[in-house]
Amino acid sequence: FEDLVVPLRKCCPGAMDVPNGDGVSPRDVLQSMKKQQQQCPGTAAEEGDGPGKEQADREWYHKLFGECEDEFYQKCGRYEEDFLMPDAEPQTYDDWADRLTKEYAAKRARAAGSGVRGKAARAAEERQKEKERREFQERLEAEHRHYLEHAGRKEEELAGRRKRRYERGCADVFSRASGSGGRLTYEDIPWPAPKGTVEEMVAVILHGVEQSDRGPYRRYLRQQQAVWHPDRFIQRCGERLAEADRQKILGMVTALSQALNKLSESVR
Repeated sequence: FEDLVVPLRKCCPGAMDVPNGDGVSPRDVLQSMKKQQQQCPGTAAEEGDGPGKEQADREWYHKLFGECEDEFYQKCGRYEEDFLMPDAEPQTYDDWADRLTKEYAAKRARAAGSGVRGKAARAAEERQKEKERREFQERLEAEHRHYLEHAGRKEEELAGRRKRRYERGCADVFSRASGSGGRLTYEDIPWPAPKGTVEEMVAVILHGVEQSDRGPYRRYLRQQQAVWHPDRFIQRCGERLAEADRQKILGMVTALSQALNKLSESVR
């Protein structure tokens, strides 16, 4: 009793009132033992004699201790707060200030790191946008060049057709005899550009002619001057011109001849 129950009561007095599965607490057991000893003092003394009684008491106390321990762990838990432990020392102002300084510095470092990453991401995005703009501009320029090349080819083909039609018309109209064929109206004359200006007619005449080679270029101009010289034109076609269009035809022939004469003078 002195080795088991008394230390338990001192260390954990609350366990004395915790009942077991049958609703009996250690305090109830001790009180019942006291009552039995008071009722049968002689029997207790007699039973106290001999080594067998001591062995039985130790076994009974061991069982009682085990039962109390099981009930205590089950109801109260194995570990309890030790109220005898000293409280943690309060934080001083200097420690508090140091802690806040470190936390603020760490926060600034994290923010700076995220800011650098954000700037890098924005810079990469700007580079990507600039690359896309350059590629788009290059595509536009390529499409524009393709359009100009296509338009140039079309214009070249059209000018070539006009030049061939002009040459065929000259061969057809100017090769006829003076009195052969019907009357020539303004539309029957093989104009280089039937509905164009004098400048457009000259452009058709000069199409395909290499102007940098002065010798062949001057000879070609002299041939065209002879074709559209007013006197030569009247000799070939004067009798066949329709009277209604005669003045209009001769006026255009004179203007075209003067334009060719200016070109011929510029290459001398």
